[in-house]
Amino acid sequence: MVDVIAFELNSFVDNENMKKICSEELMNSLAKFDLKISKDQGANIFNRLCKKYEWDDPAILKEFLLKIEGKVDEKKLGRALISFRNIITNMVVPFSGIKTIVNKLKENGIDLVLFGNRSKVKLWMWLASMGLDDNFKYVFGDEDSLKLLKDTYKREDKQILLVGADNEIIKKAKRNGMLTCFARYANLAEGKGNADFEVRTVSELGE
Repeated sequence: MVDVIAFELNSFVDNENMKKICSEELMNSLAKFDLKISKDQGANIFNRLCKKYEWDDPAILKEFLLKIEGKVDEKKLGRALISFRNIITNMVVPFSGIKTIVNKLKENGIDLVLFGNRSKVKLWMWLASMGLDDNFKYVFGDEDSLKLLKDTYKREDKQILLVGADNEIIKKAKRNGMLTCFARYANLAEGKGNADFEVRTVSELGE
């Protein structure tokens, strides 16, 4: 019987939407400076850099300004960092229905875990900004592993369910004896993997 559900980050928050919001906010914050590029051009540069960095990595800002101006203006960097902080702490976008499902699962006695490629502190910050941190028992960040998650709970195979939106994560979870669910609502593009089952809407997680 499953009594632990681990959400992989990309099945929990809408990273693509958050990246878009971050790009827009960044362009707005820098609009008062003469960058000699349009907002659309700036957004295109930001999106290309997101292939090298996570969208919320402050390092992306320095390279962004470097590409545009050939140097890093600390005044402009400071303004951009303020926008980033607002996004990271106040504009986290969970998938529609996630909060309802999390509350329902918690009420049913399920231990909830968030697993993702961010630091544990940032994951706790994001949960707190959504008012969901008290619903979660653990977070496992980029310095952790799925094996550590399994070892922490010391459960038998198939007693931990991992909900993920990436087939590689699904494969790793299965190798660690976890039951797996592919979150199709979070990833419409990726082909069918080898998850034990998949859900197309968030509400199906409560069934």
